[in-house]
Amino acid sequence: MLIFILAEGYWSIRRILKTHDKRPHSIILDLRNNTGGLLEESIKLVDLFIEKGIILYEKDRFKTYTYHAHKKTIFPNIPLVILVNSLSASASEIVAGSLQLHQRAILIGTKTFGKSAIQDVIPIDKDEVIKLTVSKYLLSDKKDIENEGIQPDFSFKNSQLILNSNKNKPKYIYQKIYDSKPYFKYNTSVDNILNLAVYILKL
Repeated sequence: MLIFILAEGYWSIRRILKTHDKRPHSIILDLRNNTGGLLEESIKLVDLFIEKGIILYEKDRFKTYTYHAHKKTIFPNIPLVILVNSLSASASEIVAGSLQLHQRAILIGTKTFGKSAIQDVIPIDKDEVIKLTVSKYLLSDKKDIENEGIQPDFSFKNSQLILNSNKNKPKYIYQKIYDSKPYFKYNTSVDNILNLAVYILKL
């Protein structure tokens, strides 16, 4: 059973996965057009899928904080594909980038927005707020993605499937997709990013 989730936050996703009648054998997490959210929720979401290692670093003017995964994760082995595009930013990039670096997810789509700033929102009145940058995050490889974004593992260019170079991609999946690349059919009338995700998870 495959579950497709249009991501809305850690608690909603956790509820969907834990209350589903049958344990899913694979998951597609759609972070396209997801411009961000709470830092804490993105860390918890990554922690659902990895058992160990560094999720990210948070760096402010005075100190660097390290966030680690916990052993009691719920879904450490379920195949996972994440969909991203140029509007996937901030917290959604934490999720996509962390799971890609830990070789827990295949990323499909276009390069993400590139926002590493962590901001506090301060209301001035009912119609206006100030966004104050208080820190920034670095992925587990200590890379700052500000204005750089995250390169997905697979994308399309002129209807052709492009396999982007990424040393962190799961090699066995990558090889399977490379071998079967000629058999994936691009169709202008459907969501090819989603179709490719389903295709990958069926390999």
